[in-house]
Amino acid sequence: MADHHIEVVNLQGRGGDEVAERSVIEWLETLQDACKAAGVTLSQARPDVDDAEGWIALLGESGDEGAEARDALDLIERKAREGNEWETVIEVLLDGSSTPATVPIAPSCSVSSARSTRRAWAICPAPSKRSPPPVRSIRG
Repeated sequence: MADHHIEVVNLQGRGGDEVAERSVIEWLETLQDACKAAGVTLSQARPDVDDAEGWIALLGESGDEGAEARDALDLIERKAREGNEWETVIEVLLDGSSTPATVPIAPSCSVSSARSTRRAWAICPAPSKRSPPPVRSIRG
């Protein structure tokens, strides 16, 4: 285990009994106190450059954080389009819009905040009796 910098922590109790549960809680509290004393935290101040979910979560922030999140999502979208990573493009377009998205469905129709093509088709007043396109998985 030393090769991987892993330390085994032996705690009291057996499986899921009360002694084991108390032992884990006490160990975690001790770890928390030691981390505070050392100034160590696992919280992340800002998302990684390619973390769409993290940047989407920051969109609601005001000021520089919200603007930085929009810029980061624009960059993520551009890179995803260039790399044909359509799942990421869709995630950014649908979840990452700070304003309601307008998703084009047909030449004469667009639906605000559509979360799926099938839903958008259902609420779009279609000029003809065409059926919605089949739902296919994006993943190969």
